[in-house]
Amino acid sequence: MYRLTNTLKQVFNTPQLLNTVSSIRHEYSFEQILIFEGISKYNVYNNDIHYKRYPLGKNKFPDFMIYYNNNIIPIELKLSVNSSVNIGSTWIKSNGIYIISHNSKTFISLGKDMVTEDEHKMFNEYSKELNEMRRKYNTTGISLYPRTNIKYPILYSKYEQNYKNVINYLNSL
Repeated sequence: MYRLTNTLKQVFNTPQLLNTVSSIRHEYSFEQILIFEGISKYNVYNNDIHYKRYPLGKNKFPDFMIYYNNNIIPIELKLSVNSSVNIGSTWIKSNGIYIISHNSKTFISLGKDMVTEDEHKMFNEYSKELNEMRRKYNTTGISLYPRTNIKYPILYSKYEQNYKNVINYLNSL
């Protein structure tokens, strides 16, 4: 797990390593750091750690899945141009690691440290209401598809602690 924690330490301490021009370049530069740290794209020769990019498809959580022994670690990368991050139509997953680049800083957090239980409940209620609207308005043959577009604030007050929580979590695996 040293290679993954070292990758995150590099990204946290030297945020300019991640290209922040576009999300595709952002993900590509993270992938290059993984490769540089010796984390292979495929499980060759029963490598103890490897990754897969877009394991569930593009625009779906997560961007990377890290496989380490019997552990699976989802990683989601996000770019932000202001003090919030657009997480689109997927809610923050408590088991994921989020890497958010904003204003020459990199915010790294476990999903469970980013949202409260009340916020999870609110999102679930909101999702149910959206599903009901989709069913209600898609009966005439016209396809209306309301969707979520969630912006989540970057909590810089938790900047250092959330990063430490990620490193401690990874070291416990």
